[in-house]
Amino acid sequence: MMVFKLNDKEEAAAEEFLQQHRHPDVEKGAIGGHIVYTFEPTSLGNGVSMKCLICGCGKNITDYNSW
Repeated sequence: MMVFKLNDKEEAAAEEFLQQHRHPDVEKGAIGGHIVYTFEPTSLGNGVSMKCLICGCGKNITDYNSW
């Protein structure tokens, strides 16, 4: 089984991104699913990116210091 987790720094960066991309008055799907998380496993650690499907902005939130 493969499990992907955010550490504390990544979680804080994710929360900041979510706050910036609330987009009021826009349909976000049945469960508000307008944010996509992408996990990229490497031999050193997992890269983590987020993307807003409404405005198209993305952000790499990987904590490279934890590798």
